[in-house]
Formats: sequence, C-alpha cells, structure tokens
Amino acid sequence: MRVARCLRGPSSVPALVLVGLALVAPSLTACEKASHDNIDKWLSTEKGVEKLTKTLRDSGESAELRAHAAQNLVIHVENNFPVVRDAFEDMAPDERHEVMTELTPRLWESARIAREKDVPTPVQAQAKDALFELRAYADDATRRRIDGYVVEWLAGGHYEGRAAVGRVSGRTIVRELGPLAAPKLLEAARRLLIRPPDTEGARVMVGDELLAALASTGDIDAAALLVDMVVKDYKDTTLPGRALSALHEAYVQPVSGQPVAARPGLVGQIDRLGEVARNENLPGVMNNDAVDLIAVIGPPECIPPLVEMARLPSAQQSFRWVGAQRGLRCGGAQAMVPILEAMPDTIVYERALLEKYVYKEILAAPGAPKVAEQARQLLSSKSWIARVTGIEVLGALKQRATAAQDAERIRKLASDRMVLKGWWGAQKDAPAGKKKPDPTIGQIAVETAGGLQALAKGPESK
Repeated sequence: MRVARCLRGPSSVPALVLVGLALVAPSLTACEKASHDNIDKWLSTEKGVEKLTKTLRDSGESAELRAHAAQNLVIHVENNFPVVRDAFEDMAPDERHEVMTELTPRLWESARIAREKDVPTPVQAQAKDALFELRAYADDATRRRIDGYVVEWLAGGHYEGRAAVGRVSGRTIVRELGPLAAPKLLEAARRLLIRPPDTEGARVMVGDELLAALASTGDIDAAALLVDMVVKDYKDTTLPGRALSALHEAYVQPVSGQPVAARPGLVGQIDRLGEVARNENLPGVMNNDAVDLIAVIGPPECIPPLVEMARLPSAQQSFRWVGAQRGLRCGGAQAMVPILEAMPDTIVYERALLEKYVYKEILAAPGAPKVAEQARQLLSSKSWIARVTGIEVLGALKQRATAAQDAERIRKLASDRMVLKGWWGAQKDAPAGKKKPDPTIGQIAVETAGGLQALAKGPESK
C-alpha cells in the first residue's frame, strides 16, 4: 500500500490507514527527503523555509540540491537573503565553490530579462542582487561568469531603469567590478549618442546613472568617452556639465566610499581637462571640476596644465591664481620653478595675494630641503616674481644649517632695483603720509639676508 501525498497537519485518520501505518511511514519519510520536486513543493508548506535552509546547510546533500534550495530561499522567500549568506559563511571553501557553481546558472535563469525594453520584475531583480552579493563565495571562474551576467543585466537594456532596481544599485555593482564593466557600458552609451532624433526632433539622452557608471569603472576608454561628451557637440546642451560632474564624483568626491584611482583612467585626458579648466566661456563649476580632476592625477602630469593656467594674463587673474595655487599644491617643490616663471611679470602683484596663493602653498609642501633648493634656483630667474619669491621663501623657511650660505646668496640681489609696485596693496586704512612705499627687490633682499645672518649666528633654539 502507498500513500500518494504527504500528510499535512493533524487530522482524523481512518482505521484502515492506522492499521497500515507501518506501510505508510516510508512514504512519509520520502516526503521529507530533499529532492528537486520537494524543494519546490516546500515553498508552500508551513515548515518549508526550515527544510530549505536545512538542505542548503547539509554537506551530505548534493551541490545541485543545495543550490536549488538556495535559489528558492533568495527568490521566493521575502527578506531571507541573510539566511542564505550566513549558510555560505559557515561552509568550507570547497563547498561554497561547488554550490555556487550550481547556483549561478539557476540565479541567472531567474534574473535574465528577455527583451531590451522589458521592465525588470521583482524576481529578476532579487536574482540579480543575489548573484552579485554571493559572488564572493564563488571560485574565480564562476565569479567571472557572475560578473558578466550582472553587467549584461544592467547594460543589456535601458540602463537608467535597471540601475535603480533592487537592493544593489548599478553604481555599487560597477564600482566593485571596475574596468570589467566598461565594454558593455561603453556600447550602451555609444548606441545612445549615435541614435538619430525621432520624427519630432527629440533625442534620447545619455542618463546620469549611465554617466556615473562609466566614470566609476576607472577605465581608460570610458574616461575618454566622458571627456568627449564634455568637449564635443552631441546635441545635448546639458551633457558636458553632467559628464564632467560624473567624472568629478567618481574620481574626486564620491557620494560614498573611496574615489576611483585616477591612474590609469584620467592620465590620457589631462591635456583636454586643462583646456576645460582654463575656458572662461564655461560655467565656473566646470572649470573647478576640471582643476580638481587634474589635481587628483598627481605629479608630474598635473603640473603642465596648471602652469598654463598660471600663465594667463591679467584679464583672467582668478584662473591664474587657481593655477598657481593648485599647481603648487599638487606638484610641491618640483612645481615651484615652472609655476613662478610662468606667471606674467608685467602685472602688479600684491604681496598679500602672493602669500595667500603662492608662499603659503610652497611652505606647506613636504620636504623643506627640496623646497629650499628650488627657492635657491628662483633667485637667478629672469622673472622678478620668481626672484622675490625665492627670497621670501628662504627667509620664511629659517633653515639654520644653511642660513649663512642663503644669506650670502640673497645679498647678491641687493642691487636689484626692480620696484614692486602695489606690493603693500591699497593701504586704505593707513593715515595720509604714512603709507609704506613700494620696495625694491634689493631692499627685500637686504632685509631678508640680515635676518638669516642673525639666525646663523644666534644661539641654538631649545
């Protein structure tokens, strides 16, 4: 005698069944045994989750059955992902890898979206999330398959719609995968850029989520395409600012987490970023974003484009000060000579502004001996701005060990009659007749050399 179905819950049992209870028992046991049929049936039973979890954790079961149980737990049982994750945490590495090898195609079958324009269903989103969140438990080969699947899920259709669906956003996934995600994202972006307008002349815009994803890959080609969007005309007036903002968010100021490493992605774009940085026809926020992107690349590449900003004429003085300040901040001692010699010497410079944007940055640079060596080179420059900066910096460094020699070097400029017009600023608060006269470089040299000579002869400081 066989019973065709499992008994569920308490019920009145006919006498005939009681008499044959010994024969029924094997069938009841069979109903509790893990099988692919039972794993699906358990979803509709009171203790189904418990049975599925037990199967997933049972190292005596096959990897196929354990993977099937995991699939049902993450897709069909609400808020149950932590149970599955904890089960994987408790497995030995070889077990994890075996189960994930079987689970991956199952989850992809549940996650796959048939048509490009289809909106993901909750089940498809949960399966995608599970693939990504469990990838850490897979071996290298399976992890590569998972990475390909989740990128295909995101970029295989309308990225803007898919990136925001599920527990795990597209930005999170792309930041984790990095350059591996770039080819599919580039393909998606290029399709949109070349798509002709509709019959009414409207174009499909490249959305902010796709721009952010491209930037987050840290990929060379992705960075190049984004800079293309900044400097070329793609018939979308909002695109240049949005593309540059996406780069800035990824490489400089992410909403969360650490910035994407600027190398190698941005290095090849530094000249074009320099053009954006000094283009006064662009909104100031774009100039600033470009300067920040140049700066994060670091020396020595960051120095030349910022030198070009420091070279700008009087009409663009705000750009010039930014170039000088950020160039020195980025390049340190090695930027001193090129920055100071680039600054136009036909302009009146107020000492307070030089101190704010130039001297302060130089004195904050690491490696005082290197800074001093560069300052000594400035003393022989043809540029009066460079010479006076060399004097001021050596005086401010107060390096006792070289003070006597530096005083001697600086005293050689005592005959420099270059008048520093406007050196003390407007002096609006100074009483009439008591305004400081504009000094010559020679006068500043004599005063500074005297201070260094006294430092060299003075007692050791405690």
